[in-house]
This record gives sequence, C-alpha cells and structure tokens, in this order.
Amino acid sequence: MSADDQAEEIRKTMAKATKAAKANIFGGEPVPDSRPESYKKGEPRFSSKVQPIIKGNLPLGIRDRVQNLDGSLSTVRTMSIGTDDGEVLIPTVIGGRVVSDAEAIRHYERTGENFGTFATPADATAYAETLHRYHERLLDRSEAQSAPAIPSGWELAE
Repeated sequence: MSADDQAEEIRKTMAKATKAAKANIFGGEPVPDSRPESYKKGEPRFSSKVQPIIKGNLPLGIRDRVQNLDGSLSTVRTMSIGTDDGEVLIPTVIGGRVVSDAEAIRHYERTGENFGTFATPADATAYAETLHRYHERLLDRSEAQSAPAIPSGWELAE
C-alpha cells in the first residue's frame, strides 16, 4: 500500500470517528464506551512500578475466594519459580482452594497459567505484593464484601 493510500485510509477512519462523536454531541446515537468493564464500574485500577518482562496470561482481578479457618478471605496468593526466561509468578489459590507449592508448580507446568515473568525474584515479589494490595482494595469495596458463600465440595484452606 502506498503512502497516499495509507493517508487516505487514515482520513476515512478519522472522518468516521468524528461523525460518531458529533452524532453523540448533537443527540444522535451514543458512542459506545470502549473502556474495560472494570473502569466503567469505578473499580480500583491495578498499577505497579515493577512490570513483567513477559506479560502473564491470568486476569489481575479476583478469580477465587477462599474462606480461611481464621475467618479471613484469601483471593490471591502467589509464589515465584526460576525458569530460563526469568522469575515466573504463579498462583497458589487455584480452583477455590489454597494449594501447596508443589501443586502450584504442577498446575503451572500443566496449564502455563501465570501473572508474568520478571527479571529478578525481587521484582516478582514486589509485583506480587502490589497485586495483593490491589485485591485488598477490591475486597474493601461494598460490592466485593458480599462475597458468595464457598460452594459445597470446596475445601477450606488450612
């Protein structure tokens, strides 16, 4: 595609976007909100100074809730393991229960699920601590405080 053709494509795209915006301003069809659903609901956003060198494949929001014997609630617990690519942060709350380190590693080897690969163990730990604080903020919200009961058949963490 020539530079002129590319410029024309950009002009067409911009014209469509401008038309949609004007329609919304002047009472036409609303422009869809393309922000992630969590932003629309006003949930806290995840932000970490330390970033993975390889992005993880797990969502950063609450996946599981485990009621601990002491009455506390676990949503995220992690460990990191050294690999040829770097330090991989893996979950140890899996399928509604807190699992052993060995089981978490087997789960990672079987599924590849992780929160990211980091340059150093210290970076992985810093990211994990930030993720933990993020989950605490999510749980502090009134919506998150009404966590569903643990389904029958799920094990309580020890």
